[in-house]
Amino acid sequence: TESGFVTIGGILPLTQSESWDFALPVKRVAEYAISQVNKNGGINGKKLRIVWRDGGCDPKIAAEVAQDLIFNEKVKVIFGGACSAETAAIAPLAQQNKVILMSSVSSHSSISFMGDYVFRTIPSFVMEGKLLARYALQKGYKKIAILSEETQFPLHVATDFEKSFVEEGGEELILQTYDYHYKMDYDVMIAEMLTGNADAYFINPPHADGMIELFEALEKSPLKKPLLFNDLLLESPKAIREHAAFLEGAIGIKLYTDMTHPDFKKLKLDYYKRYRKPLPYPEFTGRTYDAMMLLAEALRASSTDTAVMRDYLYGIKNRKAVSGILSFDENGDAGPGYRLYEIRKGRMLVID
Repeated sequence: TESGFVTIGGILPLTQSESWDFALPVKRVAEYAISQVNKNGGINGKKLRIVWRDGGCDPKIAAEVAQDLIFNEKVKVIFGGACSAETAAIAPLAQQNKVILMSSVSSHSSISFMGDYVFRTIPSFVMEGKLLARYALQKGYKKIAILSEETQFPLHVATDFEKSFVEEGGEELILQTYDYHYKMDYDVMIAEMLTGNADAYFINPPHADGMIELFEALEKSPLKKPLLFNDLLLESPKAIREHAAFLEGAIGIKLYTDMTHPDFKKLKLDYYKRYRKPLPYPEFTGRTYDAMMLLAEALRASSTDTAVMRDYLYGIKNRKAVSGILSFDENGDAGPGYRLYEIRKGRMLVID
């Protein structure tokens, strides 16, 4: 803390890359939230500011720049990272040096157990597989066929789904995996999946771009039984509209954002005014706004004593935030944060 300022650190992938696509709007919204904090008195009369470092979505680089922020810039709070690998590399340094670490994007399950100075406004992605499995069982589906892409995120979701499904009473799972980077004979894979005579089918793709050929094959197939999808489908309204007939009645899951919250409405409007683009990734940018506002509250409790900040954050329960009703659990996670949706006439309707 310098005279007139309270300085925190920020670590995101700040160079052009696949990660930059969502890291740039996260950075913009973090800075916007800080401007709102400062318009409303700052941190006990002092201006809040953030010093950025490029984590490169790389654990080695993230650890190096975290050390710079902690030991050279003397920050007491770090916002970031974006990629879970960044956050997992920063967390041990933050914990050891009693620096508050807050991420709004990193959802890997391991981060839940990295210490009591580590927080995030996004839930662990373990919840995604768990909630889908519970829904399937509540509907009476005892036998599920899973068609999952092989990259890290879909396989984690499939593993969490399988674990919860079996532990809570499911009888049989049929798992098939594929790599969308290579030419696949989806017709053969789907035909093999259908021979299992499952009660429902969990389609677990990497992202909307990896679904095009798969959807074409699914639409031609005789598959008619209930469909479940991971959150990556619901991030593509265009794909839902284009395949509305096939997806009618399908169940998907995604991170919830309260689009009716006054702060979100203002954020969305101000973002468009400044950048002439719609606010992207509301599930991340909304949680970024929440993260910065909660950090500002903790800093007002004490801008120098991080134990006080930590305890303040753990005391936040049932807060009506942009990301819904937010509470930090014993691991510093905000959750569950996910909602189930049913696709009807090309639209997503909340069902839980």
